[in-house]
Amino acid sequence: MSSNISGSDVEQTYALLIECMMQAKHRLALLAGDFNITAMQAMLLLLLDEPSPMNNFTKVFNCDPSNITGIVDGLEQRNLAARFPDKNDRRIKMVKLSPSGKQLRQSLIKLLVEDQKSSLFKFDASELATFNRLLRKITS
Repeated sequence: MSSNISGSDVEQTYALLIECMMQAKHRLALLAGDFNITAMQAMLLLLLDEPSPMNNFTKVFNCDPSNITGIVDGLEQRNLAARFPDKNDRRIKMVKLSPSGKQLRQSLIKLLVEDQKSSLFKFDASELATFNRLLRKITS
């Protein structure tokens, strides 16, 4: 630990990060409900810009593969996503958005960006740029 950072500072930061994550998940769950999907399905839709191996999401969501299978099953049942074997390794299952899934993803993004109840609107443009830079630093 850096000599100028205290354990209580790090503890407070974790508490604040968790609170931010919970607020974001709550807002996303409310918006997702308007489309009759779960918050986890909405998160996967938002993260699925390009076709990806399903097992990538086990790392992102920190869950078992069966959880991701359930999320993708729900998206497939709604015709929002499709899975297919990887062309180089058929054991790997890929997932991609369907045209309806891409449309729903865009609708979710639009609602999130316009969601004035979001805590992110407490920032001015400069603060938001700094926050994004710091988030990129801790997630890289």
